Amino acid sequence: MGRTLGLILIAGGIIVGIIVTVLMVTYRGEGRLSAGGMALGITLGLLVLVLPQLGFGAFLFWKGGQDTAVAARAQQQRQMLDMVKTRGQ
Repeated sequence: MGRTLGLILIAGGIIVGIIVTVLMVTYRGEGRLSAGGMALGITLGLLVLVLPQLGFGAFLFWKGGQDTAVAARAQQQRQMLDMVKTRGQ
């Protein structure tokens, strides 16, 4: 679950970054923004909107991988315990 949510957040962050960049370039092309305004808009958009989303998505993806490994190890231990219980009876 964590890996899937992490991938969704990463993809969403990339999409938001593309949208912010396209909007700023479009506004600059229409003359609504100066070059400095466009650079500031892209920088703030990436820092405030995209970077936290990418960071949290990467964390969830990494943590989901760890959780999967822990669950696999726990399953192996349960199987071993079941074998020992069956043999003892």
